Amino acid sequence: MTRRACVGCLLACFAPALASAAPQKTEPTYKPESEATLTGTVTKLFTHLGNRQHPRQRATLKQADGTTIDIHIGPTSYIRDNGLLLKVGDQVTVTGSRVVEDNAPLVVVRRITRGKQFLDMRQADGRRLWPDRYR
Repeated sequence: MTRRACVGCLLACFAPALASAAPQKTEPTYKPESEATLTGTVTKLFTHLGNRQHPRQRATLKQADGTTIDIHIGPTSYIRDNGLLLKVGDQVTVTGSRVVEDNAPLVVVRRITRGKQFLDMRQADGRRLWPDRYR
């Protein structure tokens, strides 16, 4: 086998691994100057994988005017450990930063409230409250 053929075989074998090693999208950035408070009903819950493939909880809220918006809450483990797992149908109030991700509006949550229960995800300046072993 020629040297060129060997290199071609190696590239063909490792191409899938190299493609999956592509950099991940960055997490949405909290911008205190765009902070807003929204109230709505959770219509969908889903997981978004963060930079290091850590699951981040997201939800879609239906507001009183009928519009929907996705919210980025934060690490699923932090939410679970603090006892505020959401379910479809929950009425919540969210304070967070309005941003745009993939040409769609998104709210990065600082505080989420359900009834008398609340969970702070970030400080007022946007710094995360959950421990990050990589920082």
